[in-house]
Amino acid sequence: LEGEHASARALLEAHVRTPAPDWDLLLCTLDEELTVLPPGADPASHPRWVECAAVPEDAVGLTWWLASRLPLATALRHHLLECGCPLKRLRDTVDAMRLLANPAAEYARLRHCGSGAKLRLVW
Repeated sequence: LEGEHASARALLEAHVRTPAPDWDLLLCTLDEELTVLPPGADPASHPRWVECAAVPEDAVGLTWWLASRLPLATALRHHLLECGCPLKRLRDTVDAMRLLANPAAEYARLRHCGSGAKLRLVW
């Protein structure tokens, strides 16, 4: 867990130093995820919004924090948030961060994994 935690921290710090233009680490506000809120409700007006903006120091807290903030499709976000194993959640989150940070490099890296690769990208 600590190795993946260090990888996630390094990717997070790299994103803070040079933010990717296509994504930001904000609590998800996808329209299909906000339909459960009453009309006119603003998640940013919740009293704990600012408190929850701080990056957790522990590995498990970081997995939840990242899973709720990465710009992911709803199905992938649900997969991460439903995952009961912190190590799997952290590995999947780190993979998503690597893809978001540098899709071309990850595509090239995974392409050379051969036919036994667990993840195949369509780009």
